Amino acid sequence: MEKMINKEIVKLGSCKRCGDQKKVDKFGLCKECSQEVDYEYSMIYKIKDMEY
Repeated sequence: MEKMINKEIVKLGSCKRCGDQKKVDKFGLCKECSQEVDYEYSMIYKIKDMEY
């Protein structure tokens, strides 16, 4: 479903991670889940850097 807000098309869909009906980004994640995924990936790379 799409809605026009401030002349921008906003895609509303279900988040692939939490399943809630929210505004999703191009990866299909809502804002909260996107931030959590970014944090998790940063922690993975931090751990990999510490191993070397």
